[in-house]
Amino acid sequence: RRGDAQLDALTREAMRDNPDLSVAEARMRHAAAQTGTAAAARLPALDANASLPGTLLGGDFPRPASGYVTARQLNLTGAYAFDLWGGRRAAWEAALGRQRAAEVDARAAELTLSTQVAQAYAELDYAFSAHDVAQADLERARKLLDLTRQRTQAGIDSLALQRQAESELAGAGQKNAQTAQHVESARIQLAVLLGQGPDRGLSIARPQRLDAAELAVPENLPTGLLGRRPDIVAARWRVEAARHDIDAARAQFFPNVSLTAVLGLLSAHTTDLFDAASRFSLATPAVSLPLFDGGRLRANLAGRDAEYDLAVAQYN
Repeated sequence: RRGDAQLDALTREAMRDNPDLSVAEARMRHAAAQTGTAAAARLPALDANASLPGTLLGGDFPRPASGYVTARQLNLTGAYAFDLWGGRRAAWEAALGRQRAAEVDARAAELTLSTQVAQAYAELDYAFSAHDVAQADLERARKLLDLTRQRTQAGIDSLALQRQAESELAGAGQKNAQTAQHVESARIQLAVLLGQGPDRGLSIARPQRLDAAELAVPENLPTGLLGRRPDIVAARWRVEAARHDIDAARAQFFPNVSLTAVLGLLSAHTTDLFDAASRFSLATPAVSLPLFDGGRLRANLAGRDAEYDLAVAQYN
């Protein structure tokens, strides 16, 4: 409905206050956070630590008068796990696919809501039009009854025709009341879509008249438009995410290589902590290979395969 400022305002209000959109936005933010977590797992980690350990020595060791030996320690610890088989990258790509699907879902929710508002607005317009017809019929029935009474008093018409006119007036009055109720129901439906109570519908004015030319649909619509439906696009992203989940699960079966490096300062006295003699370093390369896990990895891979089949079936 081009040029209908009230419909534009109602759509904006629905976008702002509807709880379904709040849920979709929260899911989108959650998916984005998971993508950030998966991306961070591919990068090196660096930690800073400061400690003051104290040890109470036994009698077989030389010890100071207090019995405690303390050390001052500052160190930086860096760790990096090499992604030799692409498992971490696959996990990140899977999270990215789910994030994109959530973003599309949020846009789909907006599209669905705006469509529902437009449909409810059109129903309100139709209810007003039906009420106009009912009011016209009611006015016609009143005039007909007045005329019939005059003709009956003049002896032209019978009393039966007058009773028939009275019945038609009663029916027209009932129809007028029903159409008025339909107008109120359509207003309440709009208020619900706006996330408001029924009283909000009372302030919604009658929609503007719609030009019939605006309802025209192009004669030729490409079938490619179907693939741009938000729910189909989101389903496609979920299929991609499930495929990357399989790659990530398969990579867990292979050896993993990691490297940990420590640079720090260690001294028994605070005054000597920053001396050259207090410096120390440590590098620890490591290789890990799963040997027995009770079938956890195979069960995880089987679950990922099932999720992929489910995503494909939902897309189809």
